[in-house]
Amino acid sequence: MAPRSRSAAPRAAKAKPSALSSELFGNPKLPFALALIFADAILVALVIAYVPYTKIDWDAYMSQVSGFVGGERDYSNLKGDTGPLVYPAGFLYIYTAIQYVTGGEVYPAQILFSLLYIINLGIVLFIYMKTDVGMDISGVISALAGAALVQILLGLPFIISHPVAYISRAFNLGRVFIHFWSVNFKFIPEPLFVSKEFAVCLLIAHLVLLAAFTHYRWCKHEGGLLKFLHSRLVSLKKSDNSSSSFKILTNEHIVTTMFVGNFIGIACARSLHYQFYSW
Repeated sequence: MAPRSRSAAPRAAKAKPSALSSELFGNPKLPFALALIFADAILVALVIAYVPYTKIDWDAYMSQVSGFVGGERDYSNLKGDTGPLVYPAGFLYIYTAIQYVTGGEVYPAQILFSLLYIINLGIVLFIYMKTDVGMDISGVISALAGAALVQILLGLPFIISHPVAYISRAFNLGRVFIHFWSVNFKFIPEPLFVSKEFAVCLLIAHLVLLAAFTHYRWCKHEGGLLKFLHSRLVSLKKSDNSSSSFKILTNEHIVTTMFVGNFIGIACARSLHYQFYSW
């Protein structure tokens, strides 16, 4: 009996991926998802082939990357045709790799980005079909802390050499965007669009919407945002770190919270690139 039980464990381990595959391929939403990916891939190919390329930021990105590759570590000196670099350091590392792969040329970059877009679309559709992430509140906090740590580590070369320039440029919340490139609010007159008052109103709307959804939707079962924060504070004071003190978040709750929160951010953005809508 003992040998039989030992051999059963590997079979059980192998059965899990098989069960996941059968569940995925048996999903009635799969044909529609695959058809959507295929149609989008054809559309992207047609756009690359027949739509004239609109030079917006590519040359600027390549100029900024060239400065970084050349040894520049002062963020205030990393500039391009459309202005200074305003993204954190991870952007430079990614686009340095892209410049290496594409040689800085537009056409191979279009091919690369089209592949990345289709992969991203596939991942999003997979999340819609099958959410396989489970996490409690402590896991959420750990994930946020991990994301912050990654930002610090990626920006370390710039933080060490020119910390003020890096933080003020990479996380510039007061930047005034060009009205011509606006996506959401092109209908707003330019003087109002570039005004500080309009930016503050959008920020307030963003925070109010996040607070409202947190209170009435995301923390609904906890009695609202204030009761949720109070319960967490009480748990911390009691030093109750047991797993039973944390509520396990369902897959649907996690995905809905992330997608709705992302949509709120997009809706309240004064200006953003079109590709932000691709999620």
